[in-house]
Amino acid sequence: MLAHAGTLRDGSLADLAGHWAKADVEWLVAQGLVNGTTETTFSPQNEITRAQFSALLVRALKAPESAEAKFTDVKPGDWYAGIVGAAVKAGLTGGFSDGSFEPDAPVTREQAASMLAKVLKAAGKPAGADVSALRSFTDARLIAGPIREAAALMAETGIMTGTSAATFDPLKNLTRAQAAVVVKRFLQLDDAMLPAGAPLRRRSATMRLWTAATRVRRGRLKMASSVINPCKARYMMRREAVRSPM
Repeated sequence: MLAHAGTLRDGSLADLAGHWAKADVEWLVAQGLVNGTTETTFSPQNEITRAQFSALLVRALKAPESAEAKFTDVKPGDWYAGIVGAAVKAGLTGGFSDGSFEPDAPVTREQAASMLAKVLKAAGKPAGADVSALRSFTDARLIAGPIREAAALMAETGIMTGTSAATFDPLKNLTRAQAAVVVKRFLQLDDAMLPAGAPLRRRSATMRLWTAATRVRRGRLKMASSVINPCKARYMMRREAVRSPM
């Protein structure tokens, strides 16, 4: 769920007409994982917030909501209160030193890559990734050191590619459409998505490793029981929206 709007019907989001992410968003709607900003709009080009991205991951993992996490800017009546608690409890995210969570702050592309990569590694994927996968991106130097390996893993698996063939745009904020697309790719990851020549190309071994990860089979989500460790580092955020496919 990307917002607290009412229940959606597949095809009811008017602002997805002709949008590059339409099929992916509607697939997630059918799975009950995303919602709109209203009953008829998805606002695909809006920046996704920390609360919304946490909600998407918590729903994807089928993690139960929790009221354990306490933050100065998360009130019990907020639609995302239980989501934030679940995300923190599962190790998907954390708060800041001043006691806040900043639920309305945007999520950068490198932050999203870091969170998704840790989910994959906790599910049994190889811990390493060849950072040379980032060489094709002219802005790779902008990716924070601790996140370079995560970004490379995203590029190798195809979960998160660049905003163009030459740019990764690590400091740009993730849009709602892009968030939906990368989570769908994560849920449906298959050997066919592994690029030729990537270190993870060993197909039979790779498929065995993926049995612990999130899979989608016969329309029913099967989730890994393991969770990631908190990633509490706070990186630079830009308010500029991303308008290109992932």
